[in-house]
Formats: sequence, C-alpha cells, structure tokens
Amino acid sequence: MGRAAAAHPPTGMFILILATSLVLQDPLHHGRHPRASVSPDRVEVGTVLQSEAVERDFVLRNEGDAPLRIEAAEVTSALQVDRFSAAIPPGASATIHVRVGTATVGAFEEEVRLRLNDPVVSEVTLTLRGEVVPAVQVLPRPAVGLVGQRGAPTQTSVDIVNHSAVPVRAVSVDVPTDRVLAELVAVDPGRRYRLTLTLDNRGAAGKELVPIVVHTDSPTTPVVRVLAVTFLRERVYAFPDAVDLGALPKTAWTTGLAQTLMVYQTGGSDFQVTFSTDVPGLAIQAQRGRASDRWQATLALEPSAIQVGTIHGSIIIKTNDPDFPTLAVPVTGEVLRDP
Repeated sequence: MGRAAAAHPPTGMFILILATSLVLQDPLHHGRHPRASVSPDRVEVGTVLQSEAVERDFVLRNEGDAPLRIEAAEVTSALQVDRFSAAIPPGASATIHVRVGTATVGAFEEEVRLRLNDPVVSEVTLTLRGEVVPAVQVLPRPAVGLVGQRGAPTQTSVDIVNHSAVPVRAVSVDVPTDRVLAELVAVDPGRRYRLTLTLDNRGAAGKELVPIVVHTDSPTTPVVRVLAVTFLRERVYAFPDAVDLGALPKTAWTTGLAQTLMVYQTGGSDFQVTFSTDVPGLAIQAQRGRASDRWQATLALEPSAIQVGTIHGSIIIKTNDPDFPTLAVPVTGEVLRDP
C-alpha cells in the first residue's frame, strides 16, 4: 500500500505531492467503485496563543466497494502533514493529521487538497482556520491616530487584553511627553484594561509620534507598546500641509496633471483668501466652498513654462483671519527628461 507524505513543505503557495507508487495500481473492477467521505472537512480552531501547538485530525473514509486511492495532494506552505495511507480499502478509513505553525500573529487558513479516484468526488479540500494572538494584545490595534483641532477635545481608547490562562495586571503607563495624556482603567482586572489617550490641544501644531509603554506584571510580556500618531491643527490650516508634485517626464506634465490644495477656517462663515506662488509656471485656480469656511485650489504647471529640473518653492495664502493672516505651503517636484 502506497503512502503520500507532506511533512515540512518548503516555502511556496502549494506543494504537489504525487503518490507515484500508485500509478501502476489495478484499474477499478467493472461495476464497482470507491465512494469518499470526509469528517470533518473544515476545522475552526478560533484564537490560539502565539507559539501554541495547533494539531487536528481529518478522517477520510471509503464507503464504496472498491479501493479508494489518493492520487495526489496539495498542501499550503504553512501546514505540516503526517504520512498517511494513500490507498483505503472498502469500509476502511485513513486519518490525516495536520499541524500549523503559530509563530506569526494573525489569521490563518491552511488547506490540504486531495485528488481521488472516486468517479463522483474526484477532489476533497480539508481546511484548518484560526487566528494566532499574542498572550497580551492591544485591540483594535497597537497604533492609534489622534488628529485634533486647537481648542477642541480629542480622545481615543484601546483595550489591552490578556489571552493567557494566568491573570496579568497592567500596573503603570509611561508617556515621554505632555502632548498625550494617558489613563489606564481596569475593565476586567487581570484580563482587560482600557487605555484612554487624550491629545493636548494647547501644544505645538503639527505632527508628532508619541511612543507609549504599558508595564505589566507578566514575566513573558512585561511591556506592551502603543504608538500614538498625533496631529494638532490650528483653527486655520491647509491640507495637505506640503505639496509634492512628483517626479515625471516633461511630456507627462503637458497632459494637464493637477493637484488639489484645501484651506479651512474652523467655524468660519466669511472666510476670504488669496493665493500666490514663487514657483515658475504654477497656475492656481481657486474656488470658495459652499459653507464659506474653506477654499479649494487646483494646482497645475502651465505647459509653456515647463522646464527640466527640480521644482522648489511655496504657495503663499493670505487670509482675512486676524490670528492667521498668512500661511505658507512648501511645493516640491521634478521635471525629468523624456526617455
């Protein structure tokens, strides 16, 4: 009786395992045929801890009156399969034992596809699905965005969840700057903690990355890291805060490529602006928004003014806001020689 092996497959989407020892098997007896059934054909293991073993059995049974042959098997690369019988007599079964590595955090779906000599069911797929999670996990993700407006409160929260059997306490939080205030509250002591982050809207405008460290009493996960991506806007601001026109051949610029620049006044009702630039050949067409609190500028290079070389300059925005009379937006790009 032949065997098909699929243990420790190399990297790749699928590994083809040919049961070459079965090529010379006798043909089916006239009027008799195998009949394949599998139980189960899909296993959902749910969440499993990182580095925890995941092993399951699938049973392939021959309910026909002729031998059932596994002629080939395809196995996804993360799955390991023990050797199993490649020919199953009538009324007998073969157990297919599979294992999946759990070193990498995230969802997984692994498969074994068997090609059979069953005239009705010529192929069966065995599926193993689940999700690998760390012992202590930040949900929904360990990076959060805090984008706020000067004078307006901005807040967000993440949960620190303990998936291990042993209780884990989150005991303290370290934040290296006053830009973010962190508050840690026990939702379910030993199992779940909520970390609430508040952006200081009195700080410096602009972007700043704030790394946050939560200390726990776990010997395996003593620290949990969260990254806060902060962006504080003034009451009057441009978006984007810098314009990159890109690097393109000269002929590409003549097709009318354009970008959009928005200027906002939070709470404004009669916002007025004018645009000017020191970038040669940069045309600016401006239109006021319906809410009268914003302007949209369309930026494009005049075809007749396009020259090979770097683009470097600014767009100057004059406003009627007494606190923010002038904004400057950097402009960069490059006109390349045509190939």
